[in-house]
Amino acid sequence: MNTLPSMRSYTFMFTAIIAWGLSTPFIEFGLLYITPFPFLAYRFIFAAVIITPYVIITRSKELGKMLKNKWVWAIGISESLGLILQYIAQSMGVTAGLAALLSLMFLVMVPFLSPLFLTEKIYKYHGFAIIVALVGIYYISFPSGINSQNNNSTPFIGVILLLGSALSYGLYIIFTSRYTTIENRDVDTFSLFYVVLVIISIFSSLTTITFDSFKPIQGELWIWLIGISLIPTIIAFFSYFEALKTIPANTSSVLLPMQLIVPFITDYFIVRRIYGFSTVLGILCIIVSMAIVVITPLITKLGDDNGTGT
Repeated sequence: MNTLPSMRSYTFMFTAIIAWGLSTPFIEFGLLYITPFPFLAYRFIFAAVIITPYVIITRSKELGKMLKNKWVWAIGISESLGLILQYIAQSMGVTAGLAALLSLMFLVMVPFLSPLFLTEKIYKYHGFAIIVALVGIYYISFPSGINSQNNNSTPFIGVILLLGSALSYGLYIIFTSRYTTIENRDVDTFSLFYVVLVIISIFSSLTTITFDSFKPIQGELWIWLIGISLIPTIIAFFSYFEALKTIPANTSSVLLPMQLIVPFITDYFIVRRIYGFSTVLGILCIIVSMAIVVITPLITKLGDDNGTGT
C-alpha cells in the first residue's frame, strides 16, 4: 500500500525546487570565470568536503553498504551525466530559457520509463498535468516573451546534449525512487545524498582531468562556487531525497518544472529584465500543473475514505 505524500514531503520538494531554481544564475555567472568541467567538479568537491566530517562521525557505518548497491551507483552516474551534458551545452551558448526547457524534458520521459523500474502507474491526471506543464514551459521559454537584444541561433549540438541531459535526469529520478521506495525503504536520506555526492565528485573530477584541467579559483568565482555548492547542491539534494520517500516519481516529474519560475523572478528583480504576456501565462500554467498533481490524489484519497466510512 503506497503512503500518501504528506505536507512535510511537499515542503521538502518545494525547498528543492526553489534551491535548484537558483542554480541557473549561479551557473550562468560562474561560467564567466571558469570552464564547465572544473566548475562542476569544484561544486561537488566543495559540497562533499563541507559535510564529510559530520557524515564520518554520525553515519560512517552505513556508507559501505550503500557503495555496494547498484542502484546507488546508477543514481550517481545518471545525475553526473546529466550535469556534464547540461554544463557543456550552456557553455556552448544555448540560452538560459531554452536550456531549462530542454533539460526539463525529462518530465515527459519519466512516465514512460518508470514502469520499467518501478511499480507506478500512469494516470490520466498525470498526462493532463504534464501537458499543462509543457505548455507553460513553452510560453516561458519562447524568445518573443523576453525583451532581449540577443538573437543568436541555438547550437544544434547544444540542443542534442540537453536532450541527453534530460534523459539522464529522468533516469536519476526513477533510480532514486526505486532505491528509496523498493530497495531500501528505511534508507537514511542524508547518507544516500552524501554517497551520491561523492560519486558525482569522482565522476566530474575524472572528466576534468581527462578533458580539461583544474583552474585556480580567483575573485568573484568564489561567490558563485560557494553559493552553488551550498544552495542548489547540499540543500536541494537533501530536500529532494527526503521528499521522494513518499512522493512518486511521476508526481515529482511534474512538480520540478516549478524551478523555472525562480530564474525568471531573479531576472526581473536583479537583472531588471522585462517579460511579456507569454511568460506570465507560462508561469500560471505551471502553477496549475502543480495544483493538479498535489490536489488530485488528496481529493481521491478523501473520496475513498468517505466511501468506506473512515
